[in-house]
Amino acid sequence: MKKPLLFTWMAWCSLQLSAQITVPASTFPAAGDVLRYAQAANPNIAIALFTPPGGNQFWDLSALTPASTFEVSYRPAAEGAFNAAFPAATTVVSSGTDEYYYTSSATKFELLGQASSTVGGLPLTAIYQNQPAVAERRAPLNFLDIYQSSTGNLLSWPISAIPGGALNLPVTPDSIRFRIAKNVLDVVDGFGTLRLPGALPQSEFPVLRLKKTTYQEQRIDAKVPIIGWLDVTDVVIQSGSPWAPLFFGRDTTVTFHYFNDLSKEEIAVLTFNNAQNAVTSVVYKNTTPITSVVEALGALSRLEVYPNPAVSAVTISCTDAPSGVYTLKIFNSLGRVTKESTHLFAENAPIQVVLPTGMNGLYFCRLEDENGRVMGMSRLMVTQR
Repeated sequence: MKKPLLFTWMAWCSLQLSAQITVPASTFPAAGDVLRYAQAANPNIAIALFTPPGGNQFWDLSALTPASTFEVSYRPAAEGAFNAAFPAATTVVSSGTDEYYYTSSATKFELLGQASSTVGGLPLTAIYQNQPAVAERRAPLNFLDIYQSSTGNLLSWPISAIPGGALNLPVTPDSIRFRIAKNVLDVVDGFGTLRLPGALPQSEFPVLRLKKTTYQEQRIDAKVPIIGWLDVTDVVIQSGSPWAPLFFGRDTTVTFHYFNDLSKEEIAVLTFNNAQNAVTSVVYKNTTPITSVVEALGALSRLEVYPNPAVSAVTISCTDAPSGVYTLKIFNSLGRVTKESTHLFAENAPIQVVLPTGMNGLYFCRLEDENGRVMGMSRLMVTQR
């Protein structure tokens, strides 16, 4: 009985492997490349893409509504303000006050680290040097590939650079430092065809699906005179420090990445909530780029944001939002959340939002109701320097 079952399993695997694509290193971004993406206004319709592993699947994202589009520009690393900290980098991506440094080989496209001039809204210089570098893409990439990796960061500042209310420590240390540990599991668990919004055939792609599970823990140490370095993470969390929910503790993030063998853009990136029963974000390849920024389309309302450009604060209103509790999210041009806050909206009454320090450039504001439905979107220019 075992031989027929083994033969059947081997035949199934052979059929599966013969139908899949291989993603080569030629899809790695390089200096001079501009990758074009769209951010979905209705990400949770993509929950249907949370399918079991396997091949010959069809994933339909054609009903997504683009809330905005953005470009990711890869420039020579020498153009970065913090390039001296990353001598092995070949490219840099700038987004607001952040810079991301990459290097590339025949088998890996790696993130060496990032640099920022703000931390938690404070004007602190932070240089996150990944030890070792993080492989963001690999080649050749095939169905059933599995990779595990770990990296860490260590950042320190003198206590004089930190306002007293940021940490709420019972003693005043000489210095503080962040310890960041990250473990990543990449599994290429599926292949098939993915359809995006737009006309066929340019909106349909053969893809590999990579499931990425990222486990991250960040802790804080304080250097106390005579004693030395002490882990004070729990003290900071229990003190109610405003930094605690931003930085410290353990997080698990699950994302699906869909790669094509010709496109440098990922065809789609889905981010799930912790329970993996809702999609919180969908970024996908913009197949019909007209301008670098496209405002909310279709039935999606436009937020009224003023002043725009802004410096330290903005006033936001949405005439189509009835009274209730809403979440405002402000994204940078890479789709990362720069500020998130909850507000009680009274009908036709604007709200005031204070912007974190160090913001500069193009951002996107998105208003969501308590069910995660997007009520409005608009772009925001910030000129703090």
